[in-house]
Amino acid sequence: MDSPDPRSSVLEGYIRESDLARQLNRSVRTLQRLAALRLGPPRTKIGRLVFYKAESVRTWLGQLEQPRKPVASVRASTKGIKRG
Repeated sequence: MDSPDPRSSVLEGYIRESDLARQLNRSVRTLQRLAALRLGPPRTKIGRLVFYKAESVRTWLGQLEQPRKPVASVRASTKGIKRG
């Protein structure tokens, strides 16, 4: 039986709460509030340590995407403008 790769980590693919807050340009407290409201990404708690699975965060971000609003046509927006 092969021994496990000593370079691999059981936390591979996970990110610490403070690191995620920094990447999102939000405070740790904001992430905690989102978690309390069940609006944030899924998380894993080990005692006081909180980790987020990077793939789950990406999925959560994708769910927050909003469709673009249609842009008014150029022709409609130039109506009433005098030319020449």
